Formats: sequence, structure tokens, C-alpha cells
Amino acid sequence: IAIGLLIYSRIAFTLSLIGFFGAYLFYKMVGGNLYELSYAYIGFNYILTSIAIGGFFIVPSRYSFLWVIFLIPLISITITSTIAIFDMFQLSIFSLPFNFIVLMFLYILKFRERFYHKPEIVAYQQFSPEKNLYFQLNNKERFNNFKYVPVALPFWGDWKVTQAHHGDFTHKDKWAHAWDFEIVDDEGSSFKEGGTVLKDYFCYNKPVISPADGRVEEILDGVKDNEIGDSNLEQNWGNTIIIKIAEKVYCKISHLKPNSFKVKKGDSIKRGDILAACGNSGRSPVPHIHFQMQETPYIGSETLNYPIGNYVQHLEKEFEFKTYKKPQMEDIVSNIEKDQSLYKAYHFIPGQILKFSITGLQSGKDEVVSWEVQTDIYNNSYIYCNETNSKAWFKNDGSIHYFTLFEGDRSSILFYFFLGNYKVISGFYKGMTVNDVFPIHVLNKKRWIFLQDFIAPFYMFMKSEYRINYFKIKKDFTDSKIELHSTARVMRHKKIAREVYFKMEVEAKRIQKFEIMEGNKTIVAQRITD
Repeated sequence: IAIGLLIYSRIAFTLSLIGFFGAYLFYKMVGGNLYELSYAYIGFNYILTSIAIGGFFIVPSRYSFLWVIFLIPLISITITSTIAIFDMFQLSIFSLPFNFIVLMFLYILKFRERFYHKPEIVAYQQFSPEKNLYFQLNNKERFNNFKYVPVALPFWGDWKVTQAHHGDFTHKDKWAHAWDFEIVDDEGSSFKEGGTVLKDYFCYNKPVISPADGRVEEILDGVKDNEIGDSNLEQNWGNTIIIKIAEKVYCKISHLKPNSFKVKKGDSIKRGDILAACGNSGRSPVPHIHFQMQETPYIGSETLNYPIGNYVQHLEKEFEFKTYKKPQMEDIVSNIEKDQSLYKAYHFIPGQILKFSITGLQSGKDEVVSWEVQTDIYNNSYIYCNETNSKAWFKNDGSIHYFTLFEGDRSSILFYFFLGNYKVISGFYKGMTVNDVFPIHVLNKKRWIFLQDFIAPFYMFMKSEYRINYFKIKKDFTDSKIELHSTARVMRHKKIAREVYFKMEVEAKRIQKFEIMEGNKTIVAQRITD
């Protein structure tokens, strides 16, 4: 049984030893006569409880292991008391103490008001302590910010942050978490000609758009635009719109142009809808947009420290993708501008068939693989390979395609497609690099995973990384030909242990070609049609 448990899970095996020997030491400490104890006292109730609490229902960690040790006396008390009662009816307790302790402990954890990760309940059960740990670590790094409702920037094009959080001018104290945005030219100027009238400013009268789906909660209109250099301190917010995005999550956009609103109070709006135009009303010496998040629907509400979902920062010679970050002073930022060819290529629709001709296989034979895009009853989407019975689960929020899970044959072409296209932004920015991480067991060899499993709750010496580079694009009037390069890498003690390179070619709004390169081997997948 011990060998079988070791093969199934190294963490479970370790926990079984802690449960058994922990019980043994506890009875020795309290002066119990071990020769007079039945199997029920130091047997499987301790072992099962240790595995359940230490790594099955709870994510394996130093905290779960500590709780296993703390619960051993409680298991002992439960066993002793239940045996005393059940012996009266000549019944065995079997696994009753295990069920009672585990269920009560999990139930009590539900009432925590803090320290939710000490220990952490498994969110998506993988039926293996190791997989529970690796997926939880991966999901925390990849999707930890999904607790926020995604909010975009409230404009089209590239704008400069002229005042960020805790700014030098007005973003202070209870109103510190806000941004001011303006448009500047290549020389950094926000206006043309003399800059003495409103129309000289590049951002004046530019559309202001909704940063998220929601409902218009409040509108203040009718405040006149100021002359350049002047400010209206009595109506300091100027023309303002407040949008309810979720419960206790509102956004406010201020200093808008009077009589420019395209929506009214109570309207339901979608992300990207035009709301009004940039103006110079309120406490605004020059045209700009004031943008903030807040918990209440009032125009003077305190600000909320809240990140922008996904955006691109424009540096001098390159681009940097930001996800759930807060733009800083003087950053040039924009929303992700979709390239329709790239967007369509990664917009997989249920029922869609993807067929590739494969060359360069180790067998020396050419093959044809066919995959189908499917969904489950919960509307979770995946690409399915019938030949290998493999699934690559994915999500697409309109701006980003990302794979979330692979199930099946890890020597299949679908697995390498999963690796190479792990995370793809739907906009093309030449030279931009996007990074992500894999669960460590996805790419590592079994012998290394075997070693990592024993110490994984305490220390990780391996890491699996993903990187994609937007290499080149060739545009014409109706289409774009795009080349993307990506890398899947295994790191052990900060040294590269394995590296797989990928090249994707997008043309005619689909993935036309896909190459896999590892060592001196190259596999080419060419898209074909029926």
C-alpha cells in the first residue's frame, strides 16, 4: 500500500508518514501503552486525515502540514470518545473520526475573515496533491487579478499621464488614486500653435469612451469650459459622468465638454461606447481627462485604489504590455488596438475545425491532424483532438487569448500548439514581448518532478516560463501577414534545462503555419482546408 501511495503522490506519502508517526509520538508523550492500543488509535484515521487536510482538500503548504500536526490530538480525542460510545452497541468507529474532523475543519475555514491562504482551500480539484499545488500556484500567478472587474482606459489612441496617483497637484489624501490624461505630440507638447485657445490642444473634443460594461449612475452637465489657464473652483469636477460597473465599483470621468454627452442617466452601456468629449470644465486650466475608481456613486466620492485591466505602455523604441497595473506619471499608454487578422485567427468558435498537415515527425512519415473546437455544459471552451483524446482548454476576453489547461497526450501536436500559443494579445506591436508561466509539471521530465514533489509545499527549485514576441507584420488593404515567435522554457536552479521554440504565421485571418523547434528537430504544421 505504501508503494502504491508513493507512486500516486509523493506529498500524500509524506503526509501519511506524518499522520502515522505523529500519532505514535503523541501517544508516547501522553504515556499511552502502545501494546494495548487497537489499530483504530494510530491507524488509518490519522493517515486519511493527514492526506485530506494536508494536500487533498487543502493546497499543500507549510500551513497545511502544521495543521495536520495540530489536529492529531483532536483526532485522538475524537477516537477515544467515539469508541467509548460505539462499544456500548458493539459497533466499530471505522472512519468516523476522519470524516468528523475533516468536515468540521473545512467548514470552520469557511468563516475566516482573514488569512485565507494560511491554509488555502483547493479551488479546482485535480485529485492529486501535487497537481492541486502546481495549478494553484500557476493560477495565482496568472489569474490572481481576476478578482477585479477589468477596466480599460477611457479613450482611443495614445495619451500621456500628466498626473498619476498621489500627484503633485490635486490627487491627494482621500482623492489620491486618480489619473489625468492628455494627448501629446512627438516633442511632448500637448498643443499646437500658441496653445492659447481650447482648439489648440490635441485632446480637446476627442471622444471619451466607456472603460467597461455598466450603467450610467450620474451625469453632471452644463458647466462651461474654462479659458486656458483659468479654473472653476466652485464646480471643481466640471462636467462629470459616473458609471456603475459592479457592486461598490464605480468609475468617474470629469472635466468633460459641456453638452457633449451621448448617453443619459440610467442607460446601459458597453465597453467602448462613446460617452462624451474631452473638455476643460471645472478645476482644469488646460483640457484633460480626469479618471478615477470609487466605491460610491457620488461626484465627490473618495477614490479607490484600483488597477487598469490590460493596456500597452509606449516607450521610446518599444512597447510593454501591462496587465492589472497602475499607469505612472508621464507614461504614454493606450488600450490594446486589435489587429483584425490576429483577432480572428485566435477567435476559436465552437464547431470550428482546425486541420494541419504535419511534416518532420520522428517517424519520418507525414500526418494530418484534425481538431474541433468544443464547449462543455458550463460554456468552457476547448480544442479537442479525437485521435489522441486530448483537450486544450482556453479563454478569450476579446483582447487576449490564453490557454488554461491541457489534458491528454503530451507528445501530441495539440500539446505543442497549447505551449506555443499559451497567451496571445490580439493587437500587434512590433518587438513587444509578453511573458507568462506554465504549471511546472507541464514541461519537466518525470524524474525531476518526482524530486520536486517531496519539497514542493516548502520550496520550488523549478519554474516553467513562456514568452511570445511580436516579430513582424506585413499589411495590405484587406489583411495582415503576421509572424510571432514564442518560447517555452524550463528553469532549474535559475539555469535553463529545456527550451522549445515556436513560430506562428497568421494570414487570411487564420493560423496558416506553425513550427516547433527543439534541439536539431523541426516539426512543421501547415494549415489545410477540406
